[in-house]
Amino acid sequence: DPLKPEAARVLARLPGGGWFSFRFSPDGKQLSYIEYRSADSSDLWLMDVASGESRRLTQQAKCEPVAYRDAEFAPDGKGLYAISDRGSPFARLVYLDIASGKETPLAANLQADVESIAVSGEANRRRHTPHMSMIVTEIYYGCTCIR
Repeated sequence: DPLKPEAARVLARLPGGGWFSFRFSPDGKQLSYIEYRSADSSDLWLMDVASGESRRLTQQAKCEPVAYRDAEFAPDGKGLYAISDRGSPFARLVYLDIASGKETPLAANLQADVESIAVSGEANRRRHTPHMSMIVTEIYYGCTCIR
């Protein structure tokens, strides 16, 4: 509450300086964020806001680093949409189930990098914008893809 600055508390002290893309869940009980190590290596983390405890949601592959960007909570708060290059030469839209940790690529057949994503809670839709010069609209798993 901005009107009660004395009630503010520190949620966590994170080592180093490579932490970004902080997003609260729709119910405000969780906070997702990204640990950046390099342009091709980062992980998604999830924090319980009440306790301040964090857990890593993603694991790096032993033979190939993975980069994540732009994590956004699903409207139901049960998962995250993010941009990931896991198993692909392209940065693509993925869904991470918070309970299981399973990562599912969405619109995996796109042959271009996804540049950004936006999640609409009211319409329960996801939009991502691949980097291409031609624009075509298609529907993938209820998701509008502009490419």
